[in-house]
Amino acid sequence: MRDSTHLAACMGMESHLVKIENKWIDNWLWTKRPSGQRKNQDNNVTINRQRTNYVRRSDRMKLQIAVLCFVFIALASAKRHRRGKDKLMGCRFDVSVSECNQETNMVTKTFTVTAGDPKTCQPESIAYSCELHEKLMRWKQKRQDKKKSKNHKRKEWKNKRRQNRRERLSI
Repeated sequence: MRDSTHLAACMGMESHLVKIENKWIDNWLWTKRPSGQRKNQDNNVTINRQRTNYVRRSDRMKLQIAVLCFVFIALASAKRHRRGKDKLMGCRFDVSVSECNQETNMVTKTFTVTAGDPKTCQPESIAYSCELHEKLMRWKQKRQDKKKSKNHKRKEWKNKRRQNRRERLSI
């Protein structure tokens, strides 16, 4: 119900449940033109402007806002659902990977429950080919190396900046 009312508010529909959201969305859908007195910078003459005009934003803008709201609501509800599921079960696993079995050419990944009820958590073991396992390990290593080199470059860059600053201050 809560999500649907949020969506109603995003669409700008009138509903007594979503007055606050409607007000907020209304501020999005309507823009103000500048109003009041404004001094001309060249000859210091005060120009009186018309009172504030409310300009309706384009339908395209409204559609964009509605889509954004819809995406936001969908993400929020999915996150809430996932969090609730994890809390309900309270499952935590230890992962162990077996060596490559030459006969079957398979690697087995086993999950053992460290927290939570084993009946509800239902740990499963996954088997996949040795080639895929090697690929995964290479990819993992590549990512770690990339991270390390990035950090190293950043450190070098910081040190260089510090050194330059010191030199500038000493001159």
